[in-house]
Parts: sequence; structure tokens; C-alpha cells
Amino acid sequence: MLFSHRIVKSWQILVITLVMGTMIFVQLPFDTRIMKEFQNTGHTIASGILAGVVLTLIKNIDLNKKLTIKLHYIVAIVIAMLCGIFVEIFQLVIGRDAEVKDVVRNMIGVISIIGVYASFDKNLIEILGKKKYSARRITILIISIFLLLSGMVPLYNLSIAYFQRNKAFPVLLDFQSGWSRYFYSLNKTLLVDLRLEDIIQNSKNIYKKRVVFLPGEYSGINYQEPVSDWSEWSYITFYIYIKNEPQMFIGLRINDKNHNNFYEDRYNKKIILNKGANIVRISLLDIKNSPKNRKMDMTSIQSMILFSMHRDQKEIIMSNIILE
Repeated sequence: MLFSHRIVKSWQILVITLVMGTMIFVQLPFDTRIMKEFQNTGHTIASGILAGVVLTLIKNIDLNKKLTIKLHYIVAIVIAMLCGIFVEIFQLVIGRDAEVKDVVRNMIGVISIIGVYASFDKNLIEILGKKKYSARRITILIISIFLLLSGMVPLYNLSIAYFQRNKAFPVLLDFQSGWSRYFYSLNKTLLVDLRLEDIIQNSKNIYKKRVVFLPGEYSGINYQEPVSDWSEWSYITFYIYIKNEPQMFIGLRINDKNHNNFYEDRYNKKIILNKGANIVRISLLDIKNSPKNRKMDMTSIQSMILFSMHRDQKEIIMSNIILE
């Protein structure tokens, strides 16, 4: 009997070690938003599994029942949550992404799986009585499953955004859609809805957003992971309207997945804008030929950055960005 308990404990310790090692060291291939979200969702589930295994291990260690059942659960939850926090801190140390929201999602995984565990724990029947346990069990199970599913909502939303992005192509950036927000970040820049006077001037519904570049260097829009294959298209096109400046300069940089982070290994263009309506249409052949020592791979475009070349605050009215 003692030998069998030792085997059980050994397997549980091995599972805990494997789960912790997987959460810390295993990184999914392909550095994309969807893969990162898969990994974060995996951490949520793994944290819950860890909590369940820790709880089982505590019960097997405490054979003489020196601790109460309630204390078993509390200790397991605390240990699993601390492990989740440790994993995120360790990821920062080894140079990987970690955020507070990841810790929260790990905690959601812990609480939800522990809740599912409690829904089937016969020891709780002895404490609460059959009637009380039966009444509470369904409630606990529903809440636990709801919590676990809520931890997967970001992955679901991002998957929908990828689908909508692909469906909208050759539109690269749609300022009025929800999916675009998953793929761009703003650096010292605000996107503001059009004013009434802008809408009156915008009779053909070309312009979608007022873009405010705040004071500072390289204020702009960083668009990551557009649909990567541009090889069947000839131009990238967008419209910009300037109301209050006689002339303005913005920069555009585009790179593929083979980019080595050097200036001469990507497309860089200074765009001169005059007061009023401006059509920006750039040949994709020019973009393909822009790297100094190679051809840009037009089937694997990775990012596009549009930024102000002024240090003071500037403002433009902008259309969506499309391929033609």
C-alpha cells in the first residue's frame, strides 16, 4: 500500500515538473499573434491542470487527514497561482513576453479546473451532505466551465480577426473595422472619428479617420501581419487629406519576413503631402527592388509602418490602405 502511494506521488510530481517545464521553456513555432495567443491559452489550461495535480498530491501526502479538505483546496490554489506568477516572471528573465493579463488568465485556469475538480470530489459529499453537494455541484460546474471558456475568449476573438482580415483582402488596413485593431499599434498617435465638416467634404466616403500624430519622434501607425502575399498586385494605394498645413512629410517603411533590421534591407519612402487631397500610389515593383542586396519577398510581407517625419503635432485625414 505504501509502495503504491509512493508511485502515485512520484507520477504526480513528474506531471507537475513536466507542466512547469512546458510552461517555461516550450515556445510554439512561428512568431505570430495567433501562435502567441495559442501559447497563452495553453498556459491557462496548463495552470488549471497543475492545480488539479497539486491538489491530488496534497491529498495523497495528507493520508492521516491532518489538514481539512478546505485547506487542501486553499493550499493547492495558492501553490498553483504562485507557480503561474513564477512562470511569467521567469519568461521576462529569459527575454520572452509576459504581461499582468497573462497572470490573470493563469489564475482563471487554476480556479476553473479546481472548480471542476470540486464538482466531482466525493470528499465534499461527506462534508456538505448529499443534498447540499448535489445542489451546489451543478452551480460550481457551470461557473467553472464558464470561467475556463472566458480564458479562451481572446483566442476566439483573434481567430475571427484573422478570418475577417483575410476576407477583406486586398484591403490591408480598414480603420472602421474591428479586425484591424488586432494588427496595428499606435506610437504617440491618436485615431479620431471624423468631424461633421470632414464628413461633408468626404462626399465619396473615401476618408475614414482623422490621424493625430502627437509631438515626438516617429509618431505613427505600426501595422503587423498584413495578409503577406502581395505578389499578384501592382500598387499599394491610400488617400490623405491635409487641412491646416501647406506641406507635410510622412514616412513609409515596409519589410518582409527576411528583413535583417538594417535600413537598406527594407522599403523606405519619404512622402511629400500638400494641402488638400493627396493620392499616394506606390508601385509594388519599387518595393520589391528596394532592399540593397536582394529582392524583397512579396509573398511574405511582415510589417508596414506609417509615421510623421515632424517632431511637432501634425494631423491628417486618411482613407483605408488597399492593394490594387
